[in-house]
Amino acid sequence: SRLLPATRFVLTGEGASDAQTLMGKLPQILLSEALNSHPPIPVYLFAGQVSNRERLLAAGFADVRAITPVEQSRTEALKSDVAQRNLRAAVADWARCHNDSSPFSNPRPSSPAQTRCIE
Repeated sequence: SRLLPATRFVLTGEGASDAQTLMGKLPQILLSEALNSHPPIPVYLFAGQVSNRERLLAAGFADVRAITPVEQSRTEALKSDVAQRNLRAAVADWARCHNDSSPFSNPRPSSPAQTRCIE
């Protein structure tokens, strides 16, 4: 594997994740590398919007998270400062679920629905 030997997990993302994500886009390339590592490395996918989540999970992503709150308009979500805030909140929620420290740590989730921990 070309991943660093001490890699415990990979966080990746894109604006919108769907079936095309699995057609050679960077998240899929990282997933392939990570799953072929010994031992396999979990890959977590973050995206502004997600469709075909079950297919992405079946392909091997450890989790797939949409970072845009349901009530937020696409126009608002595409603003750079808003997108950065959404990503920070999503990664902080993810880090809380995994007991990892995060440079984006936040004392509480931005909304109760945003904290989704997986086993």
